[in-house]
Parts: sequence; structure tokens; C-alpha cells
Amino acid sequence: MDIQLVPTSGFCAGVRRAVEMAARAAEAGGPVYTAGPLIHNRQMVERLASMGVNPDWEGPPGTVIVRAHGLPPGELARIAAAGHRIVDATCPRVLHSQAAIRDAARSGSTVFLAGDPGHPETVGLAGQAPDRVRVVATVDGAESGETAGSAVLLAQTTFSRSLFEAIAAVLRRRMPGIVVLDTLCDATERRQEEARRFLASADMLVVVGGKDSANTARLAAIGAESGKPAVWVETEAELESEAFRGVGSVAVAAGASTPDWVTEGVVRRLKQISRQ
Repeated sequence: MDIQLVPTSGFCAGVRRAVEMAARAAEAGGPVYTAGPLIHNRQMVERLASMGVNPDWEGPPGTVIVRAHGLPPGELARIAAAGHRIVDATCPRVLHSQAAIRDAARSGSTVFLAGDPGHPETVGLAGQAPDRVRVVATVDGAESGETAGSAVLLAQTTFSRSLFEAIAAVLRRRMPGIVVLDTLCDATERRQEEARRFLASADMLVVVGGKDSANTARLAAIGAESGKPAVWVETEAELESEAFRGVGSVAVAAGASTPDWVTEGVVRRLKQISRQ
């Protein structure tokens, strides 16, 4: 069985930066926390916990690492009021989106945010101006509700490109003057494009990453769209030999929050299966 790893797999720059910042804080000593899971990967969160990084910040004063997805200002204020030192590991792309929302709100614009409701990044973005932000997750959602005199549209960085464009088309029709800001992460798009390209010449897709990771879910959706067999696993332990019986080639894609060592374990297991 031929096994091909999609080149753009594993940590994106923002996630790598957040993990490195947390590791450095742990090495420096003292209580170290994150405000919720630092990234959407259970294995990496557990490894950080073994280094002394607690994902629950409500403890004795120490250092709190802000997750890569960012936080609403109110949550940051609560953390600071509890006596913690804040180290901001928010992805720079997310910080850019947060600033764009604040600027639009200050100008009196309504902000339409294309995003997954409840996703930590969406929550953090909407929290920049809660009275001015309207989260839109679907085309139907863009079709409903009142229109605004002055409006801006942007997106959760890992939101679907095709869905964002469809939402933008609806809002442009309803509000011809709306300003559309493309805040989608090009690294996320690049790994999706590569996954499609590699899958085109493969029999099957294996996606590696956390089940609560939005960008990993986008990769899994590529398999479903292709009509070819696909499996989504968090670790090599979930791979079953029977699923690869008669498969000649496999494309392996990993989400932006998937550590290399997890992906390497999956590839090793696939090689073992191919020799059986």
C-alpha cells in the first residue's frame, strides 16, 4: 500500500507559536494555566499538562496563556482581576480579525461574522463588540434578519471558503454597500487544496486530528465530497486493518492543530498494516 503524506500537514504557524509559548512558560516555573484547551488537540493538551500547564486557570495566581483561538475582552479582564499574568498566544491572524471588528464597531457598522456558533474563535471574535456582531453560519442565516445601513463581513479563520463566498453573495445583494474582508487563513485553504490534489490519485483518505478541530473537520469533509473511502482518527490506535483491505494507495492529511508525532504514529501504523 502506497502511503503519501500531504506536505502541508500538522501545526500551522499560529498553533506552533502558542505551543512554544506555553512550553516556555512551563520551563520558567510557577503555576501555568491556559484559558481552556490551548489548541483543539487532546494529545497535545495532555502533553502540556504533563509539563505543568493546567487548562483551568482558576487557581493560585500565576501565568495564563491565552489560547490560539483568542478570548473575549471580558474573559481577559476576569483573568487579570484574579491576579494572573497574561501571555497572549492568540494567533496573529485572529488578532487581526479582532482589531477589524473593533474598528468596524467604533465606526458604527454592523459586523456580520461568518463562523461556527460556539467555536472558541467565533466566541472570542464576537466578544470584541457583542452589541454590533451578528454571527452567520449558513446562507439561510444571511437571508434572514434586518439589513444594516453600514456593514462589514468577515469570517472565522477556519471557516469554509465556499460557504463564506455564498454568504457574502447574499449579503452583497441585500446590502450593496457592505465591506467584505477576507480573513480566512490561507494555510488552512492550502492544506485543503493539497488534500484534494493528493486524494485525486489515491484510493483512500486518512485524516489525523482532534474531533473538535474545525479545520480538521474541513479535511474530513473533503473525503466525503470525493466519494472515496475516508477515515478520521485522532491517533494510530483508531486505525483498523480491515478498513484498508484491498486499498492500493492512501493520502494522509493532518489538521493544523495536530502534532507531528501523532501523525508520524499514524503513518507508522499504516506501514505496518500494508505489510500484513
